[in-house]
Amino acid sequence: MSGGKVTQHFHGQNSTLSASNPPKESTVSEPGLSETPQKTWSQRKILTTYVSIRTTDKWAVSRGCIVEDRIYMYCNTHPSILEGSLLEFFVLDIADPLMTAMFEISEEQVIRNAFPPLPPPNDSVRHGMQPYYNIKSLDCLRDVLSSNETCRRDATSSWIRLAHDSFYRRLCCRDNKKLFHISLLSLVYELLDTIDSIDTIVPPPRPSIDNVWPELDHIIQVDDVGGTAIGAIEVSHRFQPNLLGGSRALRLKLRDMLIHIHGIVGARAAHRVQTVGIIVTGRQVQIVRCWARRPGGVVLLQPSDVQEFPERFQHIVALQYMVKYVIMGTQVLRDVSNVLMESQMGHREARFFEVDGVESGLE
Repeated sequence: MSGGKVTQHFHGQNSTLSASNPPKESTVSEPGLSETPQKTWSQRKILTTYVSIRTTDKWAVSRGCIVEDRIYMYCNTHPSILEGSLLEFFVLDIADPLMTAMFEISEEQVIRNAFPPLPPPNDSVRHGMQPYYNIKSLDCLRDVLSSNETCRRDATSSWIRLAHDSFYRRLCCRDNKKLFHISLLSLVYELLDTIDSIDTIVPPPRPSIDNVWPELDHIIQVDDVGGTAIGAIEVSHRFQPNLLGGSRALRLKLRDMLIHIHGIVGARAAHRVQTVGIIVTGRQVQIVRCWARRPGGVVLLQPSDVQEFPERFQHIVALQYMVKYVIMGTQVLRDVSNVLMESQMGHREARFFEVDGVESGLE
């Protein structure tokens, strides 16, 4: 599993490849696994998935490269990479170093550039952080946090409440490291609450060991479209480098959500929808998104850089980068919600005209 890079102290754990990678495999015309005495479950799974993909749903990025064929052939000749990978489900992490092994540089660029970028953040976060740019001492920080003028700059902004609550309590209770984690979760839920069309539900509980391993904390759904799920929040209370990028369970759930959404919006609008995972690990936050160029084909997965809640008051300005990523992730959820509601409205209008046509004797 790969994750985005950490912007301050930690770095995502990426899989390593041999320095002498074999040349990229050419497009295949028919399936056929390597001749081994026994096929593993992963080998059987990738073959089953591969033969189920229609030719019209495949993605040709160049004359010699069809993405689904290339993935299948590479996994066929390197079956060991299927261990712990999502390639057997044709889920391709575009931050994974395996991209370089499977595709030529020009092909890589086409695939990466096709993934929709995060929407531009609102400048209100940057403007709101201006009072904190020149913090040099604890006394200066106390003055800014207690300033009524600062609160009036943007009274409804989640980040300003986060700065006040977290750092004020941190100054009063320095040994309580859970404050960062709790404050970060509060920020995420506050931002989600600003989107009227979506709701968050608590999934069924599952066993957890020491609150370290990630749990799906909430499922994000669009109530006006039958409670269609469009994202999830995954939480683990302590930082573990190998958990960056989200768990396997989260990534598969995002893929399943995307497939379900494709069935609602249809092929024409499929490229406009994504599913979003918000990962909160200790005081780190990361956004992971799933997207596909067309239904039925390869699903791309892209993790953002990991942002950290600043622990030292001198780094308080770094809050703006963390909050920007969360805001951009929630904006994607808002956009997907709008596409779903547009599709729902279109279906209702189509049914109305069909009924109206029958009643009027129209063909």
